[in-house]
Amino acid sequence: MKFKLTPLKSTVIISIMLIIFNLVPTFGNAQTDVSDDNEPSNKEKINKWNITINGGATLLWGDLSDEPDNPFSKYFTDQQGWGYGLIISRRIGNTFTANLQYIGGNLQGFRSTWSNGDSANLSFNSAINEVNLNIEVDLLNLFFASKEQRLFSAYLKGGIGYLFYKPVVTHTSDGSPVFSGSGSSLVIPWGWGIKSDISKHLTIRFENTFHHTMKDDVDGHGTIYSHANDIYNYTSLGVTYRIYQKPKQPKMPKEEEIIPRDTAIAVVEEEETPFELSVAANFPSEMHPYDTSDVTLRISKGDISGSAKLQQTIPDGFTVEQLLSDGAKFDFKNQIMTYSWEKLPQKETIDITYRLISKNANMGTNTIPGILFYSQNDIDQIRQFKKNIEIIAEPVIAHNNTAENANQENVSTNESNSNKSVVGTGKKSTEAKSLVYRVQVYAVYGGTTSSKLLEKRLNLDYPVQQDYQGNYAKYTSGEFATYEEAAAYKKKLRGSTVPGAFVVGFYEGKRTKNIQEAITIENGGKASDSKANIPMGIVYRVQILASTRNLSIAQVKEQTGCTESFEQVTHNGLYKYEVGTYKSYSEAKNALQKIRNEVNDAFIVKYKDGKRI
Repeated sequence: MKFKLTPLKSTVIISIMLIIFNLVPTFGNAQTDVSDDNEPSNKEKINKWNITINGGATLLWGDLSDEPDNPFSKYFTDQQGWGYGLIISRRIGNTFTANLQYIGGNLQGFRSTWSNGDSANLSFNSAINEVNLNIEVDLLNLFFASKEQRLFSAYLKGGIGYLFYKPVVTHTSDGSPVFSGSGSSLVIPWGWGIKSDISKHLTIRFENTFHHTMKDDVDGHGTIYSHANDIYNYTSLGVTYRIYQKPKQPKMPKEEEIIPRDTAIAVVEEEETPFELSVAANFPSEMHPYDTSDVTLRISKGDISGSAKLQQTIPDGFTVEQLLSDGAKFDFKNQIMTYSWEKLPQKETIDITYRLISKNANMGTNTIPGILFYSQNDIDQIRQFKKNIEIIAEPVIAHNNTAENANQENVSTNESNSNKSVVGTGKKSTEAKSLVYRVQVYAVYGGTTSSKLLEKRLNLDYPVQQDYQGNYAKYTSGEFATYEEAAAYKKKLRGSTVPGAFVVGFYEGKRTKNIQEAITIENGGKASDSKANIPMGIVYRVQILASTRNLSIAQVKEQTGCTESFEQVTHNGLYKYEVGTYKSYSEAKNALQKIRNEVNDAFIVKYKDGKRI
């Protein structure tokens, strides 16, 4: 059978040749990448959604369309129509993209003579609207190294859609009407394209697609003599805008200490969330038998209102006496202490105080857990906390004239010395130390785990200790007198069983707010906060910088680029630089928006009666 090269076949062959023409130089030459990274890191924004607008020429192969030897000779004649489109894309990795595409415009043409030589004298113009779903395949990412962006690339696409059309047929000679109507058809689109990522957000596309309909009357004319359904071509030039979004943050972000350096590099803190409920307690770390201690629980509740109930389980051998209830009803039964409010006071912080008495408490560690029940935005909430109290024996005092007491002193001294360990060995000591460093190896949200199992599972050199911070139970290993000793142990753990280990400080039995505070205490004594010139009451300021060194005005401006007036304060062992004093959070937020044009990591801090909270 003799092969006949029809105009449609010529167009398909030429399209395939254009694909090969564009791929050969692309494969043969080195790519210039807009981005060298194959995948964005967690800290970078990622691109998943794109929007494309395009426009171009349309051609129809149908009954009322002349078939010249060169089908592309129809361009820029009465046989060519115009189209426009919109594409919403969702990237599936770097290789595949799902597209929702709309095409509008018109198809037009004329037929001079029929195939038998008779005069046709017919013209048509069809308005079209098509919606389709298609998959786009990036050929370079399919066969070569996957990259998010390239200077040049080629792709194929195909899918399924639906076409709506309204043809109008007239006589070519005088324009008199012959037929008008409307119809719709399933359509199979396919084609190819080349694209160039000219910037992070913009891509230029040239695309050539064929749309096979299931009808023969898209041009308003169909007969029993037709052997094929109508096909139209859309050749377009478009611009794609790439949308970048922040990646989802993990539920429990990784903790890490910030090690101060000798350089004046600022330490940026996380922005504080206003009015986040918390419970703080000033429990003693140690008590003797038949000892008493006044305990204050401070509830920072912000604007939370409604009913609330705070309960603590007091260990056997202890009892409590009410001192200050701040409007709450007090109750103590079966070792359960309860403070309940029918309606919380309007002030932002609530203080309750009770006297804790250790009558027949067990020697060693006694844990006092607590829980606060409250309602926020009509949703029941709880806040849990725990504190440990060490019950230790009274010291034995020897008298020179009593041999028995002397013997008791010797026994007591020997027992004490047998329990001591050299600071820096990482071993827990019963002797109280004002400042120690530990290495955190694990944390559990809303629950606990076995310290012994952790020690065995992680193959730790030193015993595991547990403390609580918010809703987290945190587990540390070792006890060191200097940061260098703790850092050496941390380095060993990171290279073996605990890649995320980090150093924390404890001062007078309590965890320091950050490692800088502990190092400041180690190097020169306990850091104290400076008293800034801040009015009484609640006010807000905008922090622009924090540093371990006392910076000059010129150094702060050089590092931040801030042109606003600022003030230096000392807080948690750091020099902090703050702008303005605002009476309301909304005023501070407006100021923050302006300041972030110069300092993009600035944030709001809160003061009460001149003290930062």
